[in-house]
Amino acid sequence: GTVTITVTTAKQNKRATVRVKVVDPYKPTGIALNQTGTVSLDIDKTLELGYSLIPETAQSEVTWRSSSDKVATVENGVVTPHREGTVTITVTTAKQNKRATVKIKVVDPYKATAIAAPANRTVREGETFTLSYTLTPATATSPVTLTSGNKNAVQVNADGTLTALRPGTATVTLRTSTGRTARTRVTVEKAPEPTATPVPTETPAPTETPAPTPAPEYTLDELKARIAANTITPKELTDALAVMVSQGRFGYWEMKLLYDAHQSGFVSDEEYRDFTGKYGGADFKPYDEEALSLTELNAALAAGTLRGDELLDALDKSFAVGKISASQYEEIVHRAYHAGMLNDAQYDRYLESVGNTSSSENTYSAEKMRLLILTGEVKGRELEEMLVRSNNVGKITADEAATLTACAMDAGLLSDAQYARLVERFGYPTAKPTPTPAPGKEAYAYTIEKLNMLVAAGEAEGDYLYECVRKSLQEGTITKAQGANFVLTMVDNGLLTEAHWAKLNEEFGLDSVPAEPTVRPTSTPAPGEAFACSIEKLNMLAAAGENEDYIYRCLRKSLQEGTITRAQATTFGDYGILTDAHWANLAEEFGL
Repeated sequence: GTVTITVTTAKQNKRATVRVKVVDPYKPTGIALNQTGTVSLDIDKTLELGYSLIPETAQSEVTWRSSSDKVATVENGVVTPHREGTVTITVTTAKQNKRATVKIKVVDPYKATAIAAPANRTVREGETFTLSYTLTPATATSPVTLTSGNKNAVQVNADGTLTALRPGTATVTLRTSTGRTARTRVTVEKAPEPTATPVPTETPAPTETPAPTPAPEYTLDELKARIAANTITPKELTDALAVMVSQGRFGYWEMKLLYDAHQSGFVSDEEYRDFTGKYGGADFKPYDEEALSLTELNAALAAGTLRGDELLDALDKSFAVGKISASQYEEIVHRAYHAGMLNDAQYDRYLESVGNTSSSENTYSAEKMRLLILTGEVKGRELEEMLVRSNNVGKITADEAATLTACAMDAGLLSDAQYARLVERFGYPTAKPTPTPAPGKEAYAYTIEKLNMLVAAGEAEGDYLYECVRKSLQEGTITKAQGANFVLTMVDNGLLTEAHWAKLNEEFGLDSVPAEPTVRPTSTPAPGEAFACSIEKLNMLAAAGENEDYIYRCLRKSLQEGTITRAQATTFGDYGILTDAHWANLAEEFGL
């Protein structure tokens, strides 16, 4: 402590003072680690952390703690990594409870985070060659697979080499086992004709035969029109198609044109065999013989009879013949992936084909992305791709993407690998991420369950909530009865006003339909009536104004019976619905 020492003379009462501060040289006033900021640690190594007490004479025992033992553990300052991710290591003094922290980023030095493809190259017909590439980091050992975009021109062999089959161009995609891709373009030139050795003779040289006139180039539509108008011969057709092969413009629709011409008798059996013998396609069958309609695809998806690669094959065929649009293809993939009927690799296959045609549509603002994450509308590779594309087109900044990534990881919507790739791309958020940001200006149509979730999360109230309800009624995502019941409940809770109710009632006639009763437990249930439920139901209970103790007991039972994950419970706890005491009990019991 601090005291004032005073000395006073006996005569004249003169005095002098001095303040004396008594300090314990062994009591710590602070602690510092020998590492600061974020430290990168290879997954196959350990890191020993050191510390120093302040002042230097201080003495105290310390304890070490890791924010996630699944990522890395710490014992006596030695950090041992277990999987990729980021943890915070905290050292705390036994006396005075002084702390110091450092972030540890565990990385796999053998996992490729990027791949650089070689420059475009030109090869000769018949040549077998290899493609070189560079992995990042330099220590990466991820296997790489190659695929050819034009198998008529360039073939990928089992040993990883490539063979130039015939003139044309092909885009070769190099993909690492971690999902990183790079592309290069290979042009195949026709092999030079061998030069004949002249034989001396006294016989006069024969008259040279003029070089054949090259076949003219046509588009697919021009060829169709000429066949319909009967202004092209079968040989001219096959010659024009051969030119398309050499230029890398020959695909499904060109083969179908030849197939249909053969079926109609325009191209003879001999001409058809000659062409397919040279360029392939003898076993060709048009998709429209087996392509499913949108109704049939939806029925198969609902019944679970199509999944995985079989589902993508069916979608490819239906899309190729125009039975479904790109947006319908995307919607079915979204539902299948969300239901676990497509894995990450299969979703990547979708992105390589049709998914790339809708890259500008599948992008959103930061506000919309927050709502999609909050409601669990997207997850996994779909969410990862959506964040990357939205950033690419400028709808979200890198820091917004980093914040959304952290929120999605907290909600259990990303795998560790997906999270690591996004962190590598966008970094960590500069501000503490929150799963409940202020609502955006643009309102969206929602189901009644999602409206309740938005309210429970503090995402919507007042004019913004009014606009969301109005849009939901306009687009039919909620019924009038649901709208009336919801709006009246929100008016009772002070989240909407009587003026909001009056405007919605005038526009949609909400008081003309019987209100649906609120099906929920009473606000003061007897002990023991708590039940295990989904995270959506918990959000609805909170939106309906249930008391904190009841919500706590329902949350506890839901964790016990596994109807919600710990990540979901942690996010729910961030909404401020539970008391500190409730949260402390749950954190201790379930390790939240």
